[in-house]
This record gives sequence, structure tokens and C-alpha cells, in this order.
Amino acid sequence: MVYHDLWSVQNLPDSRFSASLPSTYRESALFSLPNSRRQYGEYEADSAAARAFHQTVLFKVAAQYRRNGNKTGYDTGSPPKHSFFEMDIPILPPHGCRFPDPARAVAERGGLVAVGGSLSPERLLAAYPQGIFPWYGEGQPVCWFALAPRTVLFPAKIHIGRSLQKHLRNKPYAVTANRNFSAVIAACAATPRTGQSGTWITAGMQQAYTKLHQMGYAHSFECWYPDETGRLKLAGGLYGVQIGRAFFGESMFAVQADASKTAFALAVPYLAQRGIGLIDCQQNTAHLARFGSEQMDFADFQTALRRLAAQLLTHPIGSSVLTANRIG
Repeated sequence: MVYHDLWSVQNLPDSRFSASLPSTYRESALFSLPNSRRQYGEYEADSAAARAFHQTVLFKVAAQYRRNGNKTGYDTGSPPKHSFFEMDIPILPPHGCRFPDPARAVAERGGLVAVGGSLSPERLLAAYPQGIFPWYGEGQPVCWFALAPRTVLFPAKIHIGRSLQKHLRNKPYAVTANRNFSAVIAACAATPRTGQSGTWITAGMQQAYTKLHQMGYAHSFECWYPDETGRLKLAGGLYGVQIGRAFFGESMFAVQADASKTAFALAVPYLAQRGIGLIDCQQNTAHLARFGSEQMDFADFQTALRRLAAQLLTHPIGSSVLTANRIG
């Protein structure tokens, strides 16, 4: 039985997932098994592992369609033109760096490029210049997405509102680059967010991006506020991946008012000075729109990435103090 309604699928009992699956799913799986006919192993459609794997990806795709709504060409509240069970979702091998065409994923699968593989530095560095990034939850297989239209910020066009300008003039704070990457990514994972339960920044994600940081590809920006004794404490920040002259924002957090905004407002001009020509913000939010983000067609986004990712920075992104305002 093929179930077409992605919108209510999360209410289905597990027994519905014992339905017969297309051969694409019967003949491939996420895990390598010895003595299998296929490189990636093989499960029968009614096995517990196949059902669990299929259900996990189905939930992810359903959530993504709901999130995108009519931005991907589907009317909000209506199922996409292809049901999940009719999609040919590529399964990546554990090793290697190749990806299917993300433009096809945008057109046919709501941006789901592939499932599987690993978070190796080589694969991550191959993904970002194509507009692909990993997005999944704890206990789920690695899912690779390419969202469209893409939200981007051109550093030269950043807008700082009057309220934030006043805060930047009068508030005591310091903003640094690459002074505590591990604390920033851990805080991004731990900070509660409205409408979200849990985090997509899993322990595996943190390890993978910390490795990229050690290699010089992932960077953090920290905002510090003084406490009542005058000692600076981490109040907010952000991190992302830099390849060539493109910066891919991953996440930000704030434990005190306006701390992430302060970090972002200082980080963008700093990145521009280093030669960054485009910041990938992935998804559109009111927070980013206030800074001047804009929507970009995915084909245009890919063209810009191919050009910028191949170019060198004018100056390296090192460990430094960007500013210390009214400190000491």
C-alpha cells in the first residue's frame, strides 16, 4: 500500500510502515553488511531496520515540505506532487565525496539531496560549495539538504537598525573571532529555541565541525558581556564554514539580550574585510531580514558559489579581538 499524505503521516501507527516499498528501498540501505550483493547492504522491506530507516527519512521529508510550504511550489497544507514512497532517494556510501545533483533534489524532493554517508571533512567540504548541508536529528541517519530559494546576505549590503546601533555604541561588550569555538557550538546546540524540541547539532555534528575548525575551515564569533565584577562572560555567538570567499552560517545563540545580534553585526564587516563576498544564511527569518538578507534563486546561488568558493581570501580569518567597547 502506498500512502500519499505526507502531512498526517506522523500520526500513522508503525504497522503502516510494513507496506511494500519500491525496489529502490528494498535494494539499498544505510548500513554496510558483509556478504551483501550491494555495496551498501540490503534489507527486506518488512525488516525492522528498513522500516525504522524509512520512517526516519519520511518524517524528515514531511517536516521539510511543511517548513517550505509554497516556497518550493507546493501549496501549504497540500501534499507535494510526488509522495515520499514514489521518490527515488539516493543513499550515499559510507566513504567518498560525491553527491547527486542538488538542483534535481530541489525540483523533485523538496531539497532532500541524499541520505547516508558520513560527516567526514572531505564530504562536508565537497557539500557546501554545491549548496548542500547536513540536517538531521539525534538517532537519525545523516540527511543532506539543499534549500531553495536560498537566503543570503551580501556583506556590503548589511543593514544595522537604529536600536542595534544605539546598543553597539552604549553597551559594554567585546566581540572576538575563533577564541572559543567549542563553547559556541556547544551553546548553539544547548540553547532552547521556540518551536523546537531537541537539536540538530548532535554530538557527531559538534565533533565534525570542531575538526573543520582545527583545519581552518570553520570559524566562530563570540560576544562577551561583563558580569557584575567586570569579568567577561560568553553571552552569545555564531559559527559557520568558510570555503574560499563564501561563508556558510550554521547557527547562532544568545543567553543575554542582543548578544547574537552584536556578534553578527561585527562579524559581517570583519568577514567582508577578509574577502568574503557572500554569506549563506540557508533559511529566511525575520531576524536575518532585519540585517538585509535576501532570497536567491538556487541556480543563481550555485553560480555564485562556484565562483566565490574557488577564490582565495584577501586575508585569513584568524583568532582576534574584533572590538572591545566600553571595556575596562
